[in-house]
Amino acid sequence: MRRPRIETFDLNLLRVFDALFQHGSVTAAGDEIGVSSSAISHSLGRLRELFDDELFVKGPAGMMPTARAAEIADRVAAVLIQIRDVLEPPQFKPELTERNFQIRCNHFISWLLLPHLISRIRADNRDIRVMVKCDDGGVIADELDAGIIDLVVGTFGHVPERLASEPLLTDCWTWVMRADHPALADGLTSEQIFKLPQLVIANSGVGRSIDGVLVEAGLERLAVADKTFLGDLKTTSRYNTQVNGALVINSALVAPAVLAQSDLVALLPARLATAMAKANQLAMVNFDRPDNHFEHCLVWHRKHGADPAIAWLRSLFRTAVEDWKKKSGEN
Repeated sequence: MRRPRIETFDLNLLRVFDALFQHGSVTAAGDEIGVSSSAISHSLGRLRELFDDELFVKGPAGMMPTARAAEIADRVAAVLIQIRDVLEPPQFKPELTERNFQIRCNHFISWLLLPHLISRIRADNRDIRVMVKCDDGGVIADELDAGIIDLVVGTFGHVPERLASEPLLTDCWTWVMRADHPALADGLTSEQIFKLPQLVIANSGVGRSIDGVLVEAGLERLAVADKTFLGDLKTTSRYNTQVNGALVINSALVAPAVLAQSDLVALLPARLATAMAKANQLAMVNFDRPDNHFEHCLVWHRKHGADPAIAWLRSLFRTAVEDWKKKSGEN
């Protein structure tokens, strides 16, 4: 028996076969596929030649399948389903999914957005689990390359071509100190504030940073207070000002409590400072520099760019930002 060769086989013939098997009619098969009855008849002739079998013969109820056609019908239908799955855009249905997402996120964004993010996830599916690493250890680019993490939220400079990114939230730096700080009476400028003892926020890679940028496998990561701190307790900042670093910590969320009970000052993200100023009785002073603004971004690996689950997760972060803005009155 002659065997059809996959190299020369026209897969459209399988659609004709399946339509004939389902409808038992040349006319109905043509209507389903959108071709004429003569085209269906021509395709049936090619099928008969390839399979060396009549496949469908005329009967009282229409075109009846032969034993060979009945034998392969289910497999043909299954092949067509698989081909459609390959060709159609992938879909992600969170309500039907069990999946563990791995996210790396800085402390500030975790505090700000995770409550809104998790409420959205729980509303869609209680079987989706999210593991968030809020620490700054490890090399982010390597973890994305290896697939250890699915998504990163942070502040970055250059993003290598193999990674994709999108802005999530715009922010700026602001000076923060306790509301009754004695220096406030003098109408402080940034130059004067630089001379005060500072609380400096530095991530674990501060020793490897150059002017506030950690370069990791092509990914430039910006650290919060590396804006002014380059690795020593007393050093010259990028603004040619002597930094008096009295306390160095690795979490922006600890800073408000320390500032509220000391004479230290710190540069903090303005959105964090605004949210915590009232609860901790803090004052904010404008950081008057032209490059003051920065963005929190989503970063993921391009090899996952077509993964609808990762796209869904990114959309949840965007929605979480909108939820937070509505609740906090921010814009």
